[in-house]
Amino acid sequence: YNGCHFWSNFEIVDLSFYRSSAYQQYFDHLDRAGGFFYERWGDAPVHSTAAALFLNASQIHYFDDIGYFHPSVLSCPRGARTRGSCVCDETKSFVQNGKCTVLYKQARQAILSPDSPEPAHKGPVNHVQAGLQGML
Repeated sequence: YNGCHFWSNFEIVDLSFYRSSAYQQYFDHLDRAGGFFYERWGDAPVHSTAAALFLNASQIHYFDDIGYFHPSVLSCPRGARTRGSCVCDETKSFVQNGKCTVLYKQARQAILSPDSPEPAHKGPVNHVQAGLQGML
């Protein structure tokens, strides 16, 4: 695990995703492994990993226009400097400037626009095949 995940203190989810057989099996496996109790696995990496495993890139939306603050993480909303009422130091924005967000945006662009002349992401990208979407 590379440490990249969506910070899920704000997320909008169709609950049928969490109720799906695929997600339930995934969650049960993690629960049996004991990491929630012994390793303090959190909801953000668990949800992010599930989204990467079971959803198509077009089913995931990253809210980059909403600010977020957690004691170790700061994300300035897109266009923060142009908003008069927003106080956010973009130079300290871990999420916007961090490698995880950059890699996510590059991979998403490559998946959703594979015919672009210069794909941003050159490595392998795994995503759910169309036939599996009916399971969710």
